Amino acid sequence: VPVPITPYSNCTTESTEVSVQGLKGAFCVNEPVCVKQVSTGKCPAPQDGLQFGSFCDLLPTGVYGCRPYTADNVPTTVTYEAPLDCSNNPAGDTPVSIVSANQDFCAPEPVCSGTIFGSCPKIQDGLTQDSECMVIDTGVYGCVFMAST
Repeated sequence: VPVPITPYSNCTTESTEVSVQGLKGAFCVNEPVCVKQVSTGKCPAPQDGLQFGSFCDLLPTGVYGCRPYTADNVPTTVTYEAPLDCSNNPAGDTPVSIVSANQDFCAPEPVCSGTIFGSCPKIQDGLTQDSECMVIDTGVYGCVFMAST
């Protein structure tokens, strides 16, 4: 009587092995899997042989399958803070950075930036000294704190 052979797998009992387009071997992923008509299925996360993980995509064969992320298209979880809202601010309507300050402050247009010798933030909430417009290390105009005398 033949004994069924159980294929060896590195996956846990909750996951299954799937292929990723263009790569050799199989990778572990929890069900439901991205396959055939299942566009909302899961694809393997980063693991040995799959540095950046993978994503579900419509393959050239007309069915859904997993494709590898590369360094160029890997998703990011980076979030950015909303810019400072200077609307109707008595200090000015435009958020402006100051060299070595840890936040932006408000100033009126035209602001000091690039090729423009313009306005810089003056004393306001959170800013205890005025800043001035001058050419900074990068060779353009920027706002800086003047050295106290």
